[in-house]
Amino acid sequence: DALEAFLRGAGVAQLRIERGEALAQMEAIGRSYRQMVEGLVDVLRARASLKGEFRMAQTMIQPVENNPLKFAPNVEEALLLLLRSGNQAFMPADQAIAESFDDLRAHQLAVMAGVQAAIKHLLKRFEPATLEARLNKPSGIGGLLSGGRQAKYWELFTETYAAISREAEDDFQDLFGREFSRAYEEHSAKLRRT
Repeated sequence: DALEAFLRGAGVAQLRIERGEALAQMEAIGRSYRQMVEGLVDVLRARASLKGEFRMAQTMIQPVENNPLKFAPNVEEALLLLLRSGNQAFMPADQAIAESFDDLRAHQLAVMAGVQAAIKHLLKRFEPATLEARLNKPSGIGGLLSGGRQAKYWELFTETYAAISREAEDDFQDLFGREFSRAYEEHSAKLRRT
């Protein structure tokens, strides 16, 4: 029967459920399945939104084997596409779910790599050697009269900080996004190759 087939598919064929409980159990499984699909659709959309925000390549719809969790217009349509078989435009449910979790796993790792690279890139602007190189550029008589190397370093630090703060407000994409996107895409490509 349907419950036994479900238990076999779930890899717990040895589990015995009383016949009287089977209907309630199948309904609970259906609710759980819907919650899982809703959650996957939400998280995949959030992932797509982040990739769009940082102008990264997005998954495009293909003639066949599309993931309904990514391309269905809503949860109900995703459920129908997952539960019906034979639509060649969309991959089977087990493949769609496995691909979604693989994508989300890779996304998490790529986000961490992207954030790490962006922060390193930002911190490089405050690196003492970088500030010292800027300080040692000839700046005319004003550089000689400004008094003390420490004061000049502090002035340069505050100028750099102010410039970065302005960039964060004016063009976050330029300040953080490019390096984040580069590292994210690089890490994603590396994960796809393995």
